[in-house]
Amino acid sequence: NANEADVAWPPEPARILRALIATWWRKADHEAFSKAVLDDLIDALAEEAPLFRLPDAVHSHIRAFMPAPEKKTLIYDAFYRLDRDEKLIALWPKVELDDAKRALATHLLERIGYLGRAESWADARIVETGYNELNAAPRGLTKEDIPADAWDVLQLPDARDCVPFEATLSATAQRWTEVRANLLEGLKDRKKSERSLAEATLPERLADALAIDTSDWRKAGWSSPPPLRKVVYDRPAVGPLPPRGRSRRPTPRYERPGHPEVARFALAGRPQPRVEETLRI
Repeated sequence: NANEADVAWPPEPARILRALIATWWRKADHEAFSKAVLDDLIDALAEEAPLFRLPDAVHSHIRAFMPAPEKKTLIYDAFYRLDRDEKLIALWPKVELDDAKRALATHLLERIGYLGRAESWADARIVETGYNELNAAPRGLTKEDIPADAWDVLQLPDARDCVPFEATLSATAQRWTEVRANLLEGLKDRKKSERSLAEATLPERLADALAIDTSDWRKAGWSSPPPLRKVVYDRPAVGPLPPRGRSRRPTPRYERPGHPEVARFALAGRPQPRVEETLRI
């Protein structure tokens, strides 16, 4: 969040599902992949909380006055900086996709341009990975949550080296059916106009419920989005400096000493010095 300078890490599973849904509506081949296949794909992925392999990251931010120049309000825009060649992996342990759903998933992942916000460029695809690569999982993970032969090779970090993160996940399709029925029952005593506004945010299929715009949930008066839930993950801590011993990419020829370079020096903090002192500083 921009005000708290916090970053969703791992990327929240509900955000991944919403990105898939948005990509289907905006960029998918609807003749080759029907809405029914999208509904089934989202139902499958919502069945369980994914595990993650999170790359090393650095917590950073920029500060800016917005909007300027009419009203100067200082905001902190936080983000995590990753190595450009690193991969972030999300793994659904027990989900098995049939040919139709796997083909649609491949089709959508190829067309996702960003995740969450336009600065977070994404290059997504389906990969085969091992459990020994994972380092973030829901708290209280048990053998029943993953395939039986994977528990012995699951290499999650010690809980003492982790920090908790409350991630947002989608309800399962079955749970959404139950929640929706209870919410519709509770709306019967509302005024007709209020009831119609709320009912419009409670579609039958889970994919349609996840596609509701946040502003519509707010207008309907929900204190939190009805199809979403919270799950606590344990994941590696992220600091303002890179981890020690991290390998660095080779320096490109054009970045090596001896070539013309230009540097811009910016001062952060208050109060700013007088402009007459610029050269001395």
